[in-house]
Amino acid sequence: MINWNSLENDLVSHFESQRDKSEQDTAKYIAETYDRYVRLGKTQYGNSILSSVPKTFETFIYLGLMDARNGKNLQRTSQRISQGIVAYWLNVTLQITIPPPGSIQTVTNVIAFPGIPITISIRNTQNVRLLAKTLTLGFKTHIQTITGINTALVPIPGGGTVPTPFPWTGIK
Repeated sequence: MINWNSLENDLVSHFESQRDKSEQDTAKYIAETYDRYVRLGKTQYGNSILSSVPKTFETFIYLGLMDARNGKNLQRTSQRISQGIVAYWLNVTLQITIPPPGSIQTVTNVIAFPGIPITISIRNTQNVRLLAKTLTLGFKTHIQTITGINTALVPIPGGGTVPTPFPWTGIK
């Protein structure tokens, strides 16, 4: 289960420390922290992330931060971060270790839709708690819009199995 409060607190702590030397450092921290926390989440059938590429998300965050630095509209920064979240989920591979109820073996578990791009209302503020809260709320809202299909073998009367799709929505 994803502990959103801990994610938010980690972001606040990091932002308050002001240890980042560049936008690249900040982007890397946000992407890697997001990745670390969402890996704790599971689909409704109990499977979690097997592999991911947080660098994809990092690149979008970095582009958004550079837009902000160069005086572009903060809406563009929000759009870049939102696009990065979706791109992150395009590069996720899920486990197939836990079969859905009524099945005996999972064959595939794919993300069918990487989620709706969520508007993250970033404001020009020095309030790091507000920034962390805004990012975390966006992450939490988005992850509930991801959908997938778990294909598993279901026993049939008289012997044998049939591959059956088990759709799922969101990561908890």
